[in-house]
Amino acid sequence: NNTIVRVSATLDLDQRKITSQTSSEGAVTSRQETTETSSNTSAEGGLAGTPTNIPEYEFVGQTGTTSSSERTSLSETFQPSVTQEETVVSPGQIKRLTISVLADTDSVTQMQLDNIEAIVSSAAGVDLTRGDVVEVAGMPFNKSAQLESQAALEEAARREQLMSYVQLGAGILLAIIFLIVILRIRSRKRDNLETAEMPSDQKMVTLEEAEQILASQLEAERMAELKLARKKVKTPDEIEKDKIRQEIDKFSKENPDDVARLVKTWLAEE
Repeated sequence: NNTIVRVSATLDLDQRKITSQTSSEGAVTSRQETTETSSNTSAEGGLAGTPTNIPEYEFVGQTGTTSSSERTSLSETFQPSVTQEETVVSPGQIKRLTISVLADTDSVTQMQLDNIEAIVSSAAGVDLTRGDVVEVAGMPFNKSAQLESQAALEEAARREQLMSYVQLGAGILLAIIFLIVILRIRSRKRDNLETAEMPSDQKMVTLEEAEQILASQLEAERMAELKLARKKVKTPDEIEKDKIRQEIDKFSKENPDDVARLVKTWLAEE
């Protein structure tokens, strides 16, 4: 309740196919190597003068110079290697992202606002090169509606708690009534005593009125149990109480006269 965040994203919905080729030297398909060798011998001249310059005469001890050369050439032919790559760009790429954050200045400081901007930028993957923008600002919020809503929730919780106490009290009262009824029934069966007649100075209760009183009490307790069952799962104690209530309800239906006499006896004792 202390921040408001809005995100606007511009998406690229176009689908593109990118094809690229890369060439490199492949395997050698042909290779030719050529070697050329040549040699040259030249005669050494004699002493300066006429006799030595006459080619028809050869003098003993005359020598020549021999030179040689070798040239090697290599020729190779390669089969070019071409790699073609196709890339399909799916639609939905983010072209630009704009994030706005508004924080309540009553709850955050300026340092916290700076931290919020850094955290949001990192979490959203903001890329400034594509023009993404993150704006974080602070201002006091109007919390009157929030306070009213919170007060209403607290009041509802208080009423809910009060209702649970009432239902718990009704359950305890019902358990006490069940216990009294069971003890009365067992005592009557064990002692086999007749129910005492009501004194003449006491207010008389008819059999129908006694049945109505007991039926109303049982119905009220049953409704309280139903309301409690709608809000929570029954505990083992509540399940046991339900069994007792069902037994008492069954007994009252099968023996209405005995129940009416029992109610009259309670009223007489009071």
